[in-house]
Amino acid sequence: LLDIRNKCFRMNLCFTPLLVIFRCLAAMHGTSPPVVETTFNNYCLYNTSVIELEFDEKSGKPVKATYNDVVGPAKEFIKLLCLLGVLYSIVEITGYAPFGTVEKTGEGMTWVFHPKHLANNFFVAYITQLNLAA
Repeated sequence: LLDIRNKCFRMNLCFTPLLVIFRCLAAMHGTSPPVVETTFNNYCLYNTSVIELEFDEKSGKPVKATYNDVVGPAKEFIKLLCLLGVLYSIVEITGYAPFGTVEKTGEGMTWVFHPKHLANNFFVAYITQLNLAA
């Protein structure tokens, strides 16, 4: 559709539909925050927003975010997105085995504990953790 080839950016584009599914499930089961269901505007704002919103309990209106609330996480997100772009480019070139592949010799499973294999798995696990942090 958008011809985006970088797996990092593709994965991040998938978060919005996933969030919509979870918000729909919360609405169907009545587990949305109580303030959200006080007005139609709050309900629409909460369910269409990708970011987490905080509502004032007394007035029922969204609390305004401070400059640091917006800029700090945005900087962190952009930093992680750039890092993920570089890391995905590295592992894509190497076929997700940046430390080389290990030949499966014999009948046993000793190749699973080879340092190269463990390093490759650690690298991909690190990228997965960065995706979850972003």
